[in-house]
Amino acid sequence: MVRTTAAAAALAMLLLLLVLYGVLEQVVDHRMRGALSDRLDEAVSVWTSTDAGTQSDDDPLDELDGPVVLLDADGVVQAGHLPASLRDPVDRLLARGVLPQGEIAEDWQVRARQVDLPSADGGTLTDAVLVAAEATGPYESAEHLALIATAVLAVLTVGGVAATAAWTVGRALAPVTVMAAAADGWSETDLSRRFGLGTPRDELTALGATLDRLLGRVERALHAERRLTAEVAHELRTPLTAVLATADLMLLRTDLDDDVREAFEEIHDGARRTADAVTSLVSLARSGGVQGRCSVADLLTALDLTGVDVAVDDGLPDLDVPVDLAVRAVSPLLDNARRHAPGAVRLGVGLRAPEATTGTTAGTGTGALVALLVEDDGPGVAPGSDPFAEGGLGLPLARRVARTGGGDVVLLAPDEARDEPRDEPRGEGGRGARFEVTLPAVD
Repeated sequence: MVRTTAAAAALAMLLLLLVLYGVLEQVVDHRMRGALSDRLDEAVSVWTSTDAGTQSDDDPLDELDGPVVLLDADGVVQAGHLPASLRDPVDRLLARGVLPQGEIAEDWQVRARQVDLPSADGGTLTDAVLVAAEATGPYESAEHLALIATAVLAVLTVGGVAATAAWTVGRALAPVTVMAAAADGWSETDLSRRFGLGTPRDELTALGATLDRLLGRVERALHAERRLTAEVAHELRTPLTAVLATADLMLLRTDLDDDVREAFEEIHDGARRTADAVTSLVSLARSGGVQGRCSVADLLTALDLTGVDVAVDDGLPDLDVPVDLAVRAVSPLLDNARRHAPGAVRLGVGLRAPEATTGTTAGTGTGALVALLVEDDGPGVAPGSDPFAEGGLGLPLARRVARTGGGDVVLLAPDEARDEPRDEPRGEGGRGARFEVTLPAVD
């Protein structure tokens, strides 16, 4: 808005300067023509005054304020003078029967008038021509000075308008900025807060009422989602507990065939992963916010890093999330990599600026982020597919947990954001999958 106002003011001033330039040109030209006409009148008056035309000692036209010359019908100078640069142009025009008018030579404006005046010998100069000249330099200097003064005034005016507009807009929008910041903070920490400005009376109170309604809708939607998630997780926990208990009991038997034992182990592992997902759902549903922090070392200690090559940058800050939330965000990615990788699984931990994190959805953190890059040498993700929508619960839950803590989980392209060349062998014909978990760092 301020830029638009300043641009409009600048355009208006430019148009004003153009109009002023045209007006000054007309005024200056009118003044010069008026001065020349007055001088011609004065020359006639001086010449026809008492015995003026018969004086021989002094030239009466030299008493005038500017150059004036009196020429007879043959073009012979009878009195007065003209600058040397004007004599030839005047003579050429008169020879063609044209009275000199206007700027016929550089830096000079002339005006001529045909007159009948008494001659020095007592006769009459018939069809004589009076020519007056005026230097244009002083007029042009005044015109340029006026334009420069106007341009300076225009710049000062535009600057003043821009400064006034910026101050006015900033002062008017300051409460809006405060309200937006407050609403953003409440949406992260306490959705029960409201502005409570009462019945809308103006734009600001109307904005406050709108933000209150939006916060209320978000609060109700999150409450309903948490309640549904808790109910679904509770319904799943009971049968999962029975499946895990049955599988544990069967694995305690010593008379099972190898293929049967392998089948029960697979059932047990699947039920355990599902139970972990249910536990994450319940934890998300019960937590109204994220509180706590942990170090990178605490997170690595809590993770199951079996078969994982770990590389950690030095000097990493603590994570601004509790360790159990960080584990639930990273563990599904490690489990997924171990299931699909025939050989190597790598976990790299480093620091990222918020804008350096890539993916389809940005995290919600505002400071630096700790990035955990999980790579494997498996078949990778098919082009055009979405592992967060087409797979099981593990990856979507990992992303949901990370976003709850102010981070994100994204799928990276095979060669995207790699700091070092990868030496591990690929799987059979595979490009490998690369997922990055970002979690907020402590400022």
